[in-house]
Amino acid sequence: MAQMLGRPVQFIESPIPDAAGQAHMSLQFAGGATLDFGYWRALDQTGAVFSSFDHEQLYGMPGKFDAKASFVAFVGNKNCEAIEISSETADIVVQFESNHRIEIFAFTSYVMWTFRFPDGAVDYSNHHRC
Repeated sequence: MAQMLGRPVQFIESPIPDAAGQAHMSLQFAGGATLDFGYWRALDQTGAVFSSFDHEQLYGMPGKFDAKASFVAFVGNKNCEAIEISSETADIVVQFESNHRIEIFAFTSYVMWTFRFPDGAVDYSNHHRC
């Protein structure tokens, strides 16, 4: 994973349709690895800013909240500084510069995120590796 650090990520349109609480995102890291996920939250030094659960909610605003567009703006062109995968929960934390981070959730033993590597290896949130 070292080749993914110190450089910005690119956003790829996710082909997976959104369901309640989801805002599917696909990130491509330097070196070509991609991470696809649906449940997440964005945090900065003050704490949680917004999450996939906010996607298309009104919350008293004149229009629905676009969590995907907010995600892209939040991460922007910031460099990826660290990627950690919990061995217990399979949650992922992607740390960016300016103390911005994304927490990606694996709520169940089913596949909640997929990490694809340029060599053809694939890691799944349920700890299965192909």
